[in-house]
Amino acid sequence: MLVRRVILAFCAVFLAAVIATAVADRQAQSTRAVAPPQEVAGTPGAPVVRGSLPGDRVVRANVGDVVSIAVTTTEPDEATIPELGVDAPTSGDVPGVLEFVADAPGRYPVLRSSDQRPLGTLVVAPAPR
Repeated sequence: MLVRRVILAFCAVFLAAVIATAVADRQAQSTRAVAPPQEVAGTPGAPVVRGSLPGDRVVRANVGDVVSIAVTTTEPDEATIPELGVDAPTSGDVPGVLEFVADAPGRYPVLRSSDQRPLGTLVVAPAPR
């Protein structure tokens, strides 16, 4: 008789714990932050310019463009555009991606960090009118 009461009490505590966990999980989900949409409907996004180095050697963009340059190196290293403060780890298996918004016209060398060897050039032209 005592064993039956202990088992019944254990089951009641276990059931209460399961219900409390389910309620807490629902409350956590209802208060979880949700990221805003990336683009507002009806407004065009900035043009995206894609390139790859060292293949393309020169990537051309305009001020205001989103620039995405995939960079591969034979050995693990880091690609950088020092004047823009952009860098990414690179290798032969997985290219590094330098991604940023072009905000100033000019010629920017893309360098391999270990020996400052040029991998290519980014040329940013003034925004078209």
